[in-house]
Amino acid sequence: MVLILLFIILILLIGAWGVIIDNNRKVTKIANKMDIFDIEDKKIPDEEIEKELENYNNEDK
Repeated sequence: MVLILLFIILILLIGAWGVIIDNNRKVTKIANKMDIFDIEDKKIPDEEIEKELENYNNEDK
């Protein structure tokens, strides 16, 4: 019984792997575009981040 549950969980994780990688790429792309990783150099207002996320979401549609 436990083996069956582990097998089902493994299948679900393998199926979700593509979604996880895709979301990670989107976040990295937005972060690189906005230089979020260079926090020491400049601070980005929340409004700019929200606008960029909205623009990116509109590009996907």
